Amino acid sequence: LPVMVWIHGGGYAFGAGSAPGYEGSAFARDGVVYVSINYRLNVEGFLPVADRPANLGLRDQVAALTWVRENIAAFGGNPGNVTVFGQSAGAVSVMNLLAMPSARGLFCRAIAQSGVSMTDVSRTQAHEATDRLARLLGVPATVEGFAGADPAATQEAVLQLALEYNEPQRWGAQSFLVSPFRTVIDEETLPQDVLTALAGGASADVEVLAGTTRDETISFLAQRGQLDRLHEGFEESALKAFGLTRDDLAVYGQASRPGASLHELVQAAWTDWAIRIPTLRLLEAHQGPHWAYEFTWQSPVLPPGSGAAHTLEVPFVHDNLAAVPAESGLLGEEPPHHLATLMHQAWTEFAHGRGPGWHGYDTTRRVTMRFDVDSGPVDDLAGAERQLWQGIR
Repeated sequence: LPVMVWIHGGGYAFGAGSAPGYEGSAFARDGVVYVSINYRLNVEGFLPVADRPANLGLRDQVAALTWVRENIAAFGGNPGNVTVFGQSAGAVSVMNLLAMPSARGLFCRAIAQSGVSMTDVSRTQAHEATDRLARLLGVPATVEGFAGADPAATQEAVLQLALEYNEPQRWGAQSFLVSPFRTVIDEETLPQDVLTALAGGASADVEVLAGTTRDETISFLAQRGQLDRLHEGFEESALKAFGLTRDDLAVYGQASRPGASLHELVQAAWTDWAIRIPTLRLLEAHQGPHWAYEFTWQSPVLPPGSGAAHTLEVPFVHDNLAAVPAESGLLGEEPPHHLATLMHQAWTEFAHGRGPGWHGYDTTRRVTMRFDVDSGPVDDLAGAERQLWQGIR
């Protein structure tokens, strides 16, 4: 049977593969051996410290995939037919795995749900978070310093650092990438950034499916208490980070969000800068077969027109809508079960090697599958917004 290996998200700071929403019975029901993994997070997994190997969380993922190759036959799986997939930081992991020499041959397909292909940083940049966390803990920024810290205090400091990362005045453009824990360009594990590696032919033999939700960053605005009104200076900081002007935001109002408020336009630009445009660039760089999708179904508890939030597609992909607490109201009283059926089938068909069910993405038609109450492929769904970002990093 085909194998699907799930990598959870959480900004490389939090999360677990055992979360109820990642339960894999629907995949098993449909002829897939489903594996959900854990990997080291925050300090232990993604905090670069001098004289210590980098990217330990990514190394854990490679170790898990190696274990799958060596052992999955005992569970009825085909070690030669492995699809690795993940969401958010899990999708960033998938993108990194595509570029990692040590991951070669461990999977033949990859699915990246709402990942960022531009989060890889130098050790110097990454050490900014290392030094700040050390100051919060009152310890030296060394292996011994972090190892000697009280675990409860470390957990509290990690949370404080994550909250501070919401402040553009402290972290600048990096704040809009949400998490201070990042992968490091490192000769041993990740010699090149993802786009450079893919453009050079890395993982050209791997089939890739990648996409986003329409309103990835609406939930990040909500976390910052800015759903109804942007805080003073936030728009200026955001546009500076994105390399846009307020006039550029008009493209969104004209192309896809008529009548949208300022905070809706800013979150749309943020979604494109951080996630959607980097995902399209990853597909354009990849030298092998690839497909694109966008999830546009709107949650009834989020602002009208901006309700296709980050992570909202996960229960649909897992065909596990019941895992979302009814009291949250996130899916409404009558969620579209047919959409879960459709998305889950696309993912399992892809894992079986039959493609997801629509035309691949290319730079001529740019076909993108739009998942909604009424789903279907659309030519150049990003359209005018994609053109706005041409030439902007």
